[in-house]
Amino acid sequence: MEEKMGDFLKRLSKKNPIIKKSYSINEIKKIWEEIADENLKEDTEIKDYFSRDKLLIISCKNNVVMQEIVFNSNEIIENINKKLSQDIVNEIKVIRRCNDAKR
Repeated sequence: MEEKMGDFLKRLSKKNPIIKKSYSINEIKKIWEEIADENLKEDTEIKDYFSRDKLLIISCKNNVVMQEIVFNSNEIIENINKKLSQDIVNEIKVIRRCNDAKR
């Protein structure tokens, strides 16, 4: 039986914390592309994820976007966890992007 790459990485992520972090960030980024509107996607970037603390770091282009993320953080967390069918994020930390260099 042919195993999908995503399924393979998911299985590996249970054994290796580095792969787990990489897999989790990748999955969160996919969900972010689904749940964020176009302007938000353009002005934000998923920067990091700390599984032990269930902390997601999102960088933002400006203060207005930062406030929008903070204001909607509970809904964002709920959507991510629901789509992944697990409690993977409990907190979002929003940071300001130092420059406008896009990813």
